[in-house]
Amino acid sequence: MSKDFKIGDETLWNPSNGVADLFVRTADALAQAEGVSTGIEPMLIRDEYWINADEFTAFVDVLVRRYIGSRHPILRSLIEGFTATALVIVERAGRDIGALSNPSPPDWRDVSVGTTGLAAPGDAERLRELRQESARAMPY
Repeated sequence: MSKDFKIGDETLWNPSNGVADLFVRTADALAQAEGVSTGIEPMLIRDEYWINADEFTAFVDVLVRRYIGSRHPILRSLIEGFTATALVIVERAGRDIGALSNPSPPDWRDVSVGTTGLAAPGDAERLRELRQESARAMPY
């Protein structure tokens, strides 16, 4: 069994049930941490999640800005897989994420200082590569 992620009648992704539900639960947790909406509507039909393209794109933009601006490698590792997957959905919806080409200043909420000093910020190119890798594994 699988579930569709849709905008209108267009299916953007059709993962297995477990992957779909984990994606939505992860989106909810990340949105709560950032104080924003996911743009993923509650399921009214048992096997479909509907996406509000404007809200979802804004949500993903917030995550990309947090990732790129973060100097905490563990924070970045916790959000990068989800964000790469979400970037594929945004791209399939015909939207762009401004933060990938116009990064924000550093985000100092969470930092990691190790034996070599302050950790480096996130890398937009890494997210682009992960997005491409995810796209190859995301049926629709």
